[in-house]
Amino acid sequence: LFRRVNFSNNIVYGANFGPASTYYLDNSYLAENKDAQLRIATSGLHTALNSTVSNVSICAACNLSVQWKVSVSVNQTNRNAASSANVQLYSRNFANTSNFTNVTGSSGYIRYLNVTEYYQYGTTFVWATNYTLNASKEGFYNATKSLNFTGPNETFITLSSGPEYGYFEIN
Repeated sequence: LFRRVNFSNNIVYGANFGPASTYYLDNSYLAENKDAQLRIATSGLHTALNSTVSNVSICAACNLSVQWKVSVSVNQTNRNAASSANVQLYSRNFANTSNFTNVTGSSGYIRYLNVTEYYQYGTTFVWATNYTLNASKEGFYNATKSLNFTGPNETFITLSSGPEYGYFEIN
């Protein structure tokens, strides 16, 4: 009995998946053949990452998560990379649940976040595509961007210079 089956960089047509505990598909294309569709018959959580999925039939106790690789680049208005910027990505479809929080490196870049497009539970689809991206850094105004992920994506967000810090009096 397989515990986990990995497919990577494959084209899969008219496949029946079973009896492994979980399937993990990465950079693959899953589609129906002229006479057959993809069937997942083993209960558990199965993941399709950066994979095109079409006409999938899964059992009532099966869960399929379709995810995409997303990269984020944070820049300043002068086009310099915003190193040490705080980045948060959250799904608006799930009560603004945070999916990812991290800090950019010297390049201002965060590579390959796994972002969910939708979950399939038997015949029910739950969409998670509406996301909000927040970026912040001391000395800059916070930046927010609305996103909809339905495929691999590289997104950019720009931080504007904030007010100068200094001493002032109010009379």
